Amino acid sequence: MCKKIVREQHAKDTSKWSRLWNPDDIYCAFVSEEGMENVETISLDLFGSKEKWLTPKIFAQMKKKFAKMKKLRLLKVYYSFGVGYKNFLPEGFEFPPNLNYLHWEGLMSLPSNFHGEKLVAINLKSSNINELLIGEKCLAELKFIDLSNSQQLIKIPKFSRMRKLEKLNLEGCVSFSRLHSSIGTFSEMNFLRELNFSESGIRELPISIGSLTSLETLNLSKCSKFEKFPDIFFVNMRHLKRLELSDSVPEIQKNMENLRFLDLGDSGIKELSWLDSNCSNLEIMEDMEHSKGLSLREKPLGMLELSNCENLETLPNSIGNWTHLVHLDVRNCPKLHKLPDSLRSMQLTGLDVSGCNLMAGAIPDDLWCLFSLEYLYVSGNNIDCIPGGIIRLSRLHTLVMNHCLMLKEIPELPSSLRDIEAYGCPLLETLSSDAKHPLWSSLPNCFKSQIQDFECPTYSEDWEDYYVNVVIPGRRGIPEWISHKSMGDEITIDLPKNWYEDNNFLGFALFCHHVPSDDDDDDDDYYYDDDGNAILRLLISDGDQFGHVKTIQCIPYCTLDMKNRTCADPGLMVVYFPQIAISREYRSNRWNKFKAGFSSHPFCANEAFKVKSCGIHLIYDHGPRSPSTEPSTIQCQKKP
Repeated sequence: MCKKIVREQHAKDTSKWSRLWNPDDIYCAFVSEEGMENVETISLDLFGSKEKWLTPKIFAQMKKKFAKMKKLRLLKVYYSFGVGYKNFLPEGFEFPPNLNYLHWEGLMSLPSNFHGEKLVAINLKSSNINELLIGEKCLAELKFIDLSNSQQLIKIPKFSRMRKLEKLNLEGCVSFSRLHSSIGTFSEMNFLRELNFSESGIRELPISIGSLTSLETLNLSKCSKFEKFPDIFFVNMRHLKRLELSDSVPEIQKNMENLRFLDLGDSGIKELSWLDSNCSNLEIMEDMEHSKGLSLREKPLGMLELSNCENLETLPNSIGNWTHLVHLDVRNCPKLHKLPDSLRSMQLTGLDVSGCNLMAGAIPDDLWCLFSLEYLYVSGNNIDCIPGGIIRLSRLHTLVMNHCLMLKEIPELPSSLRDIEAYGCPLLETLSSDAKHPLWSSLPNCFKSQIQDFECPTYSEDWEDYYVNVVIPGRRGIPEWISHKSMGDEITIDLPKNWYEDNNFLGFALFCHHVPSDDDDDDDDYYYDDDGNAILRLLISDGDQFGHVKTIQCIPYCTLDMKNRTCADPGLMVVYFPQIAISREYRSNRWNKFKAGFSSHPFCANEAFKVKSCGIHLIYDHGPRSPSTEPSTIQCQKKP
């Protein structure tokens, strides 16, 4: 809208526009004989047009017109794609006198007569300067400095001249090794909130940095030459919320009470004994591939993520004392073969131990004392069973146990479950054909529980999570005891008469048998969307027209071989859909057919699975009759 208004004011004379952003318009304005006194902002993208711009003729025109552009406040010269070219400013070149914001990428140097007394922000990323030389009056108002990827930079001005500075970005300045000791030495310097030295050559920080009481973010990630923190670094840093480190982690002391994010990705850390109990808001994030063990005292952590710690062998038994911890993630720690017994005393809502090579018995039997647990991930382990005590976890809504090659037993499950995944477990292949398996008796109860939740007045009415989703091995295809089956990706059934008035009719169990894309040589579509989910479309019909009931993303991404982005094995997906979710406009005998179709936009021709067959089973609440003796229904037992 703003651009349209600017254009309409002087449609044929770009030199009179207040804002210029199109490279062609800017070029016309500079080469015209008209002045540019009204221009307030220029944003010039040099990508693809540097040959036209970086010429003596254009620089001469810039020099001539900049001197008269008293209103210009913002000047931005940048490359939207790729690495910028180095730009030489001609001798005697001058910037407009009243700039507040200067952004010019790839400058070889600043003009010797550069002042910029009114500058608030300067961005010279990817420049070739080795020292930021600008006048003291310019420094006095500066709040933001970005010299990122200036590989020759070795020196910046003293901080005593930049007392209003808020952000300093020296990311990728590989020649920059030391920060001036003047930082933090002035009481007036209480605005500095962010320092970014990631991938720079910095070796150490001055002691005075400990006086930056306003600092919130410090980024030292991938600083391979960084040696140490000053001894009193954290004494006054009570506002520090984000600390990013890598390569080596020195002893850190205390008073990080507001620290929320600690990035130890790819670090060489061996232990975390330096974490003090004052870190009450800390979330440990990212990978710690070299970590071998944890030596942590009692801590009020809420979340602990230690994924991909390839050398992590043990968790301390004292972890059971961390009463504030609600989320523990130790996935892909292949040397962590056993969990501490003390886990049973915790208040965890989430536990992820996927890919830890846990053996049979590695999960404590009394883990099921974790009554607060809501989601549990045990994929990629060598466990042979899920202990029967899991039925006591009345809040558990997600259980993921994919690719457990030794898993052969799943007990009766809690009715609170909404998402169950046991894909890639070869010893469970007979599960689908066994109508009396505890899984099939558990699932209708899960479904009924969710319907009861929906009928509760406090339940959300958006029906985002009203269905129960299951994925299991599927080499045997759609089970024989399923009443309605069809080859391909669609199936239509007749609805029972007065289905909408039958209180015992709970809904539908919708089955999808999918296979790897190379199992067949036909030209059927591949189904795989951006999130790794197939799409289930539910329709209702009166014989002549169809009404849309619901579209559901229903096959989790973990059913795929994520390394090759293909479906690794045949799978069977089951979605339980309640009939009360069908809109009121379709609740009559006129609408007597129900259709389910599994499809998706192709992700690409060789990264997919195919839907081989599908099925529908009607679910009734009739009591304890076996689905094998009542082939058209799956039964639900009444709760006492």
